[in-house]
Amino acid sequence: MAIDAHTHYNSKETKKLYKHLEHINNYRYIDYIINVGTDIETSTEIIELAEDYPKMYITIGIHPKYIKDNNCEELYNLYNLSDKIVAIGETGLTNSADYELQKKYFEQQIAIANNLKLPLIVHSKGTVNDILDIFKYKIKPLYGVLFHSFQGSIKELNYINNNGMYVSFANSTVYSKNNEFEELIKQVDRNLLLVETSSPYDGFNNEINNSANISLIIERIAQIEYESYLSMEEITTKNAKTLFKKLK
Repeated sequence: MAIDAHTHYNSKETKKLYKHLEHINNYRYIDYIINVGTDIETSTEIIELAEDYPKMYITIGIHPKYIKDNNCEELYNLYNLSDKIVAIGETGLTNSADYELQKKYFEQQIAIANNLKLPLIVHSKGTVNDILDIFKYKIKPLYGVLFHSFQGSIKELNYINNNGMYVSFANSTVYSKNNEFEELIKQVDRNLLLVETSSPYDGFNNEINNSANISLIIERIAQIEYESYLSMEEITTKNAKTLFKKLK
């Protein structure tokens, strides 16, 4: 049974939300789906959604592109609304003009994750080195980190591996024609590897993406790692349950 470690099933990110959701309860080969909040509005919505979907667990957080008009302290109030919240995020850094303000919001959410004893879901495209510097010199997550849809360097990955932080891969990496990504996947500590669809984004051949595609991600990583599908499914599921403590 598989775990999709990162999705965005909410009406802000997904125009036809219930078209994506109608099959979730019936996915026979998926144990859990981690639905990720990107601001207070979406985090609130997915708390309510999760009540109707036994396979859906959630994270609450403020993505760097949504920091305006969002207050990190509100995450504490949201946390009290559901026992299905497994992490803080998606948070992190993205290359844009408000970079210093992003860092402030990121550090605040690290502190909240630490206070709530939850792992952190990190957006890090193009900013992995700066994020690691914050962990080294400012504030360190104490209950686990997941670099979702990881696309950093081998050097950055080695540091992440050596410090027990997790990475997940989606379609854009595992099916890339860039051989560097294959080397990246081969370098991941298998005890720290997760898989995700990043639905509804990152689809195959411009098709609508959903959690059913998690099997394609696992299959491709298994090929790269010269493993069987079932072995890779077992590895990534075990790792997700280790990081997200509420998953059984």
